[in-house]
Amino acid sequence: MTNDPDHTWRRIESELRQRVPPDMYEIWLAPLRLVEIAGDQVVVEAPRELRAWVAERFARVLQASAVAVLGP
Repeated sequence: MTNDPDHTWRRIESELRQRVPPDMYEIWLAPLRLVEIAGDQVVVEAPRELRAWVAERFARVLQASAVAVLGP
């Protein structure tokens, strides 16, 4: 595994694309940006107007995608 956070985020994004329909990804998940990878946490930022919606509806798929890339 690489220590490059950008590479890791691209791999997580690839997992997300496989787990949600393309239009849903583009609207809700494409705007997410990596803030940091700290230990076993991946911190992402969403635009203010999307935060609550993304947190409520995509937390599990975000977590599953990160686990698929980084391990448990």
